[in-house]
Amino acid sequence: MKKIQFNKNLATINEKTSVISGFKMIISLVMIIGFAFSVKAQKTWDLTKCINYALENNIDLNQKYNQIEIQQFNLLESKANL
Repeated sequence: MKKIQFNKNLATINEKTSVISGFKMIISLVMIIGFAFSVKAQKTWDLTKCINYALENNIDLNQKYNQIEIQQFNLLESKANL
């Protein structure tokens, strides 16, 4: 009687481990596919594109351009007041 119960418990454990192994396999497959799509979605940048992006998004440089524009408007305004 104990041998039969032991065999049933062993069969139950084997079924649970096979379900867990299958679940791990599915999760791994989904992760690999997701990674493959994310890598493909990335864009490659050449040096020119990187430099242009840096110049367009440089805060200090944009502030200097704004100061130049303000000074040009101030110059025009002072000339107009003469």
